[in-house]
Amino acid sequence: MFYSNQQAFLLENIPCNNVSCKSVRRMFKVIWELSDLNQIKDAVVATFFDIYEDGILDIIVLSKGSSNKDFAIHTLKNNFEADAYFVKVIAGQLSQSAHFALQLPYNVLGLGRSANFLDHLYVGIPRPLGEKSVRKQEWTAIIPNSQLIVIPYPHNVPRSWSAKLYLTPSNIVLLTAIALIGVCVFILAIIGILHWQEKKADDREKRQEAHRFHFDAM
Repeated sequence: MFYSNQQAFLLENIPCNNVSCKSVRRMFKVIWELSDLNQIKDAVVATFFDIYEDGILDIIVLSKGSSNKDFAIHTLKNNFEADAYFVKVIAGQLSQSAHFALQLPYNVLGLGRSANFLDHLYVGIPRPLGEKSVRKQEWTAIIPNSQLIVIPYPHNVPRSWSAKLYLTPSNIVLLTAIALIGVCVFILAIIGILHWQEKKADDREKRQEAHRFHFDAM
């Protein structure tokens, strides 16, 4: 997210289509046609932020007010809905915190439509000059649609780093619960019908036995 001439805009990462970026194969495309974003005038800073903690990045824009000393904060909800999975990693490490740098204290990793566990997740922090060992730790079997909070302490002992995993509820969880309840009700209905048929057959057999005994007694 960038701002230019007090107008915020988006940059889309697309495949390269000219000679200037042939070596890197990627380029940025400026997207101006965003009605909600264009309505915010005199933008100063714009950034992404997960407001609803659902793995979808929303937009926060800081703009000037009626005077240069007044500022206003605008939030734009991302209405993009998709059955995609994600993992949010929070390590509390920012490369820059001054000069209007609104960097996120976490990284959102998109997993696409694969609901499988994340096999390997590596988290690392910068090391001081002269140190040869790599400050990196690995976690395995991470559940999709979750938040992993990493506590990198002590900094020079990655084996002692701890992590806390928090699940993010979504509509998929609700649909899964409804489907599970529906399957259980269906199985119970089948069991009830079979039990009723078996009981009915037993009653018929008992009546036949009683009738046979009465006939033999006569």
